[in-house]
Amino acid sequence: MKNSLKFLLIVFFSFYAFNFSLSDELKFEASKIELLENQNVIKASGEIKIFLENETEINAEKFIYNKKKSLGTVEDNVKIDDRLNKLQIYSKKIEYYKEDEIIKSNYPTKIIFENNYIINLNSFNYDRKKFIISSASPSSLKDKLGNEFNVDEFVFQIDQNLLKSKSLKYKDYENNKVTLENAIINFKDNSILGKDIEINFYNSLSGIMKNEPRLKSRSAVIYNQNTKLNKAAYTTCKKSGKCPAWQIQAEEIFHDKEIKRINYKNAWLKFYDKPVVYFPKFYHPDPTVDRESGFLVPSFAESNNLGLGVTIPYYKVIAENKDATFSP
Repeated sequence: MKNSLKFLLIVFFSFYAFNFSLSDELKFEASKIELLENQNVIKASGEIKIFLENETEINAEKFIYNKKKSLGTVEDNVKIDDRLNKLQIYSKKIEYYKEDEIIKSNYPTKIIFENNYIINLNSFNYDRKKFIISSASPSSLKDKLGNEFNVDEFVFQIDQNLLKSKSLKYKDYENNKVTLENAIINFKDNSILGKDIEINFYNSLSGIMKNEPRLKSRSAVIYNQNTKLNKAAYTTCKKSGKCPAWQIQAEEIFHDKEIKRINYKNAWLKFYDKPVVYFPKFYHPDPTVDRESGFLVPSFAESNNLGLGVTIPYYKVIAENKDATFSP
């Protein structure tokens, strides 16, 4: 009779998913539970659901909780659904420090925020009390528009929708490459703020492959896919150790990506860092434009008869199959 009863108990605990609540109010469900080390360690397996405060649920296949340390180790197909902060976190293994409300992982992890941003990282620390996710390892981020970001480390202030990084590199949906320092990404309005920015334009339509069109600036704001730069310069000269053969330096440069135009305010055309021509206002198509009326890249000339000279060509689209270039 004892053997029959023991068998029935084993079957009951192996197949019946039951709720479990600890004295410190950590609640979870599991298919199988074992109590170890004088009931100070709880080992659970099967279909596990852990219920945290603020509408957060953790799903996994393995769970070990140490009551003395208030530490939970969660493994295998881990998913954290944080409905309050609109976060989903997927990882192989995490550690949950209940007393401090901190979730950590040193394993590859994917975070989806507001179904709009996907963050892939190698490690992270989630402080649920301060609403901060941070990582000290290289991470990548992609948004719905197709912009791809890379950071060495970051701090994500969830309640303010701000991600901060000392160094940021990203490739936009038009394959232009951007680098900037002390960057702040605002997920609320999709804007980016930073210092020491460099924009390297995609070169397939520049006409001359040896050219390297780019913008550099001390500070910049990127919003609605447009870019406003202060104390900035533009050139298409190939990069070298020396200063560019020519560049346009301006108090302010505005890159309008909707109409694909680069606008200048208080600009100087410089050759070998020497100011030659001043423009209160000036604009030209950005390097991704195939055909549009406007000023083209200036050139520097030297002859025995005329001496030094500057040519600023103007390209005019006359019809679909006709155009003209004037070179004053």
